[in-house]
Amino acid sequence: MVREQLIVNGVDVPLEGSLSPNLTYSIQDIKQLDKRKSTYSKTVTLPGSKVLNDLFNFIFEINVDGTFNPNIKANAIYLVDSQTILDGFIKLNAVHYLDNSHIIYKCVLLGSTANFFTDLGEKELTDIQGLNDFEHSWNVLEQRASWDTQIQYLGAAIPFLYGRGYVYPLLDYGSSTDLENFKGIELYPAFYVKELWNRIFADAGYTYTSTFLTSLEKRFRQAIVPFNGDRFGLSSAQIIDRTFTADTPVFNSSMTNIGTTSKQSTVNFTDVSDPGNIHNAGIFTAPGTGTYNISASIDVNAIFKPDPTAPVPVFANIKTSVILYIEKVNPGSPIQQLGSNSFVISPDYTYSFPIGGSYTTNATPTSPDDEYNTKVIYSASLPAPSYNIINRAYNPPNRLIVNLTDLPLFNGDKIQVKVRAQNAAIRTNIPGPNAFLSSIRAYYYDPTGLPQPDTYLGETDINIVNTGVFKANQVNTEYAEGDILDMYSCLPRKIKQKDFITSIVNMFNLFIEPDKDNPNNLKIEPRDDFYLSNVLDWSKKLDVSQDLIIKPMALLDASRYIFSYKEDKDYYNEKYLESYGDIYGQREIIVENEFLSNTNTNKIIFSPTPLVGQASNDRVLSTIIKLDQYQQAQKTASNIRYLIYDGLKDTSTTWNHDGTTLLEYPFSGHFDDAFNPSVSVNFGLPYEIYYDSTYYPINITNNNLYNEFHKKQLDEITDKDSKTVQGKFYLTPNDISTLSFRSQYFFNNAYHRLLKVNNYNPSEVALTECHFLKLKTADKYTPVVVGSDGGIKEPIGGGHGGGGKPNDGEFLPTKGLYTSNPKDGNSYNTRTATVQGSNNIVDRTAKSISIVGDGNVVGSVTKNITISGDNNVIDSNLENITLINTNGVTVTESNVTYINGEIRGDGSVVTIDTSTTAEESITTYLCDTSSNKITVTLPEFPTVGKVWNFKKIAVNFVMIIRTPLGSATTIDGLADIRVTGYNNSYSVQFDGINYKII
Repeated sequence: MVREQLIVNGVDVPLEGSLSPNLTYSIQDIKQLDKRKSTYSKTVTLPGSKVLNDLFNFIFEINVDGTFNPNIKANAIYLVDSQTILDGFIKLNAVHYLDNSHIIYKCVLLGSTANFFTDLGEKELTDIQGLNDFEHSWNVLEQRASWDTQIQYLGAAIPFLYGRGYVYPLLDYGSSTDLENFKGIELYPAFYVKELWNRIFADAGYTYTSTFLTSLEKRFRQAIVPFNGDRFGLSSAQIIDRTFTADTPVFNSSMTNIGTTSKQSTVNFTDVSDPGNIHNAGIFTAPGTGTYNISASIDVNAIFKPDPTAPVPVFANIKTSVILYIEKVNPGSPIQQLGSNSFVISPDYTYSFPIGGSYTTNATPTSPDDEYNTKVIYSASLPAPSYNIINRAYNPPNRLIVNLTDLPLFNGDKIQVKVRAQNAAIRTNIPGPNAFLSSIRAYYYDPTGLPQPDTYLGETDINIVNTGVFKANQVNTEYAEGDILDMYSCLPRKIKQKDFITSIVNMFNLFIEPDKDNPNNLKIEPRDDFYLSNVLDWSKKLDVSQDLIIKPMALLDASRYIFSYKEDKDYYNEKYLESYGDIYGQREIIVENEFLSNTNTNKIIFSPTPLVGQASNDRVLSTIIKLDQYQQAQKTASNIRYLIYDGLKDTSTTWNHDGTTLLEYPFSGHFDDAFNPSVSVNFGLPYEIYYDSTYYPINITNNNLYNEFHKKQLDEITDKDSKTVQGKFYLTPNDISTLSFRSQYFFNNAYHRLLKVNNYNPSEVALTECHFLKLKTADKYTPVVVGSDGGIKEPIGGGHGGGGKPNDGEFLPTKGLYTSNPKDGNSYNTRTATVQGSNNIVDRTAKSISIVGDGNVVGSVTKNITISGDNNVIDSNLENITLINTNGVTVTESNVTYINGEIRGDGSVVTIDTSTTAEESITTYLCDTSSNKITVTLPEFPTVGKVWNFKKIAVNFVMIIRTPLGSATTIDGLADIRVTGYNNSYSVQFDGINYKII
């Protein structure tokens, strides 16, 4: 009789009888190549006991809230005769309760591998812990450093290492207009896949052992997940951190006893909400470059105090101007006023100040209130009132508000609130009731209105009353250069961790097995490396009295196998799908089988990223763009991508990174090199690559995911001699304890791979059903690298079917620079030209081309060409040409402007005093013949329709207009025209054969 033990969370659970768990061990479900299964049991029954009831915290008590959480894994070890049969977890499914003496727990035992994926649950990539350890400033220096020197970690620089942290690859997101000049804000950080993988394992409480995943294999170690959003913006937390609200305003310095000169004070506020600590003692410090909304408001009133030496009661002939400012106060820079608001406070003119008395304006007024004015109009009549007032319409009228919207600020700009007040009046002691002077001094007069022998100055106190506020928030949510990045904003959204891990498992055909000594450590290798050469002889364990069930090609479940990335809607992916009906980088295997017609698809969550070249330079970039209505590249959101970052590549044509000219660029792609690749993360070769061999010969490798990681397995199960073997075996607890799917098993004079142990019951001496794949090992595929042929498709490796073998040959891709869809008969490079019209042809090497019209042709290596018109031709190697409302012109010179068919622009009218040959860029020649005769020679074949004007502007000598010597061209039948008269002029036009006087 065997001895069984179940240890749950370290507690030895009493067992009244055998568990009879009927355990199943499976390497994989071949019918779905992306499914990996772990050891699992049928439902086991555990009788209630004090130990188990305590362990499950009396979960059967319906009206009592317990501490046991059935959603949280409970560690479980199942042993038979001290041999570990299962080391994993227990899942409580149900409790059968009659009374306290009859409690039954229904549970399932699970191996640790399955639990790893269960533990990941619904967590997304953005739930990975600690990625902000890599936060850093978004600037060009950090970008360049990440390419091969260093990155930031916990606020300090650490050396560059493939697979660690992040890098800034150069991708084409549609923001650069010519792919030669990139701003710092056009490069985005990409996390290494390995960094994300390691942190997902760590967060789940797991480790892994893997030669493959810790090797120098580029396809994992150097793999990156590039930015895939249509905006690179602040996270929700950062947006909150860039917002503050403060109230309870107080003056930082005295605003009392204000007289004829102004007083001013900054205002302090008390934080109400300031999660980012961006406000301190009345000063707001901009946390990043961007646009902000800033608002400040205070309520004030005034106390008016006449000179206490006045011998008689007085009326006030006074006003106090109060101004609220918002200022930029950066240290070392002049103070800059950004906005202000003001009003006038005046005492009630009917109030008679007693000797030594004062007057306090309303602290909580409602509109209208005569004491708070937007304007004061003084009257010449005395006695009072000495002025008319216009009340502030704002309610309450004593509130000052300054609102600044969309204010551009730089990171670190400092903003504060200031109040300034000053008394002003116009009444003086000059005799006479109508005597007025402009003055900033405060005066009072006695109630009789009679002139006084003395002037009595007064003072005013300004007080903040009631409430006030100072607040700011950033309007734009895009990052600005120099901002500290929240690294989670670099990650794709809504990507589950388990889907991310599973897709990588499927890409590299990884097999996962728990470490028997540490079930939280998973052994992971690609399928072909997972299997070992050691042999276990199970010949004597096989029950030869029972039939062996042999099934030819039993693992073959389809006639068509597709290994594919996920479809996406960016320009090049859609273009490729429309052209070829397949997803870029897809691999399709057709198996010769007349009994199967279904398809088995192995698809991952990532989408492919085509590499695209330009004729104007030798850089080939992974490209994620869309096209607007004018076929111009635009930024677009995309599905998650998977690329190889292969460091800096040489480029013979320089590019500019925010002002710095470089001869290397940080390359990433589905190949590790565009021209001499050694590996690929596509499943197969595409039919077409979007670059050519203008600069370098192109070599192509078929060292792709299918050939390297899937082909050998599929060859084995699709071989016509492939078969599964099913038999009954006598297995001991020790056999199960040491069970490994990695070993070879020998019985019936043949070698096999173990597929499944079905319903093993260690509590009984019984036979167990086991499933095997008879070994007929296929050869490991040897990848090849060959030169691309430029479009003639030829097979590269693999066979072409027959005898049950898959048709797995690949063909060299067609090469090309297809940068736009043919539209209305146009042909042009969308990155360097905008075209509106039809049948326009722009050479792909042309740059900065703009055309509105039909039938225009722009030659090679041209630059800065603008055409508004039809059927014009711009010759090659020209630049700086503008045609406006011009048709049918052939331009053969640079720096030419045509308007309405006529050459115009700088130099179109020139004065000459020596002989010359007429140039098309000149419209009018003024010939100064005062010193000698001047001959202007016309070109033999200028632009058809070209007109020149010639004028003799001196009395002496002669002006001659002639055709080239030996030319058949004439001027109205003459070889030349001689002009002798002062200020005489001629205009001639070329009709395509000869010149005509017009």
